[in-house]
Amino acid sequence: MTTTIAETTLLAALDRTYRGRPAKPSIYRRLHEMLDPEETVHCVADGYRDYTSEHLLLLTDRRVLLVKAPIPGRWKAMRDVPATAVLGGRQVTGTLTAASVEIGVQGQKPVTMKIGSHEAAAELLRTLEALRAGAAPGRSAEGNGALPETDGGATAVSVPSEVQGLLARGERVHSVFEGWSTWSSEHQLLVLSDHRVLLAGEQTPGSWITQRETAAPSVTGVRSAGGTALKAASVTVEVRDQKPISLGKGAAEPAQAFVQTLEGLLRQGRGPALR
Repeated sequence: MTTTIAETTLLAALDRTYRGRPAKPSIYRRLHEMLDPEETVHCVADGYRDYTSEHLLLLTDRRVLLVKAPIPGRWKAMRDVPATAVLGGRQVTGTLTAASVEIGVQGQKPVTMKIGSHEAAAELLRTLEALRAGAAPGRSAEGNGALPETDGGATAVSVPSEVQGLLARGERVHSVFEGWSTWSSEHQLLVLSDHRVLLAGEQTPGSWITQRETAAPSVTGVRSAGGTALKAASVTVEVRDQKPISLGKGAAEPAQAFVQTLEGLLRQGRGPALR
């Protein structure tokens, strides 16, 4: 029997979602029925469940699909948004263990869903951004603003287009950690470039400002905390003669990547100078 693209990619996405634990056969069967055989599934986010229903949010190469099942009950599509109408995504609220994401839709109300972990929410948003940039998740699209590898061995990365306006001409970004303010639900980014460490905050959807920054020569160290099932990850950058620059409520993997990249630059003698 021929295996379709939808079957293969849906199984792979569900495997990532449930971390190797098999998904319920009913979940796979109902979702597969909603997909076109040639549709590629890039991400399946498991919604935060309550006593009456459960939700899943799918990102494919063609659309954003929000499905719901009463407990017990049959899965059905609540929102089906074509990729061309998607404006972008962001986290709108968060608690210690869960996060609510919002995906903007042209001419319609946003698609929203509460996800059971910050890590899963961040992965969904990263995947969405990669798809909007025209790249397969985890790969940079040609011409999408991704920067080439630097001569120091650290790979430059892309940042949201709205944040590009905060960067100097020719400034290369080595790593980005996405999180939310410890004291509010404000969306923030910690950006490591060849010039500086920058903390940016989203004041209104798509509008970012610089909240703190320090020149590269002032950076003396970096550390992370959290990143467990019960605690979101945080990153703290040590700054000479100033209070540290910190960002919390993020996913563990990006936090570790940020710390490892900065530590690598420090070991190379490119930091604190980062020249």
